[in-house]
Amino acid sequence: MITVKISFLSLLKDRIGAKELNMDLEDGSSIKDLFSKLFEKYGEDIKKLLIKKTGDLNDQVVIMINEKNIRSLDKFDTKIHNNDKIIFLPAIAGG
Repeated sequence: MITVKISFLSLLKDRIGAKELNMDLEDGSSIKDLFSKLFEKYGEDIKKLLIKKTGDLNDQVVIMINEKNIRSLDKFDTKIHNNDKIIFLPAIAGG
């Protein structure tokens, strides 16, 4: 069993109802497994916020694991380790 610390920023914090939480996962878990637990706990609204209908990560959401964007790692297959810090934040755009 591993424990990860998850932080939710901006509107994601409001939708989850917490700024931070600790979550226990099985050894060898990936971001995909974390998502499954989050969707089970917080429901379909959170899934719609994070995942596009195509099954890809919503372009408006950035997920960092130990300060690295999962898009530059193995995306949903990125492995999670004990005491990893995971941050969910809305993408920032401007011009």
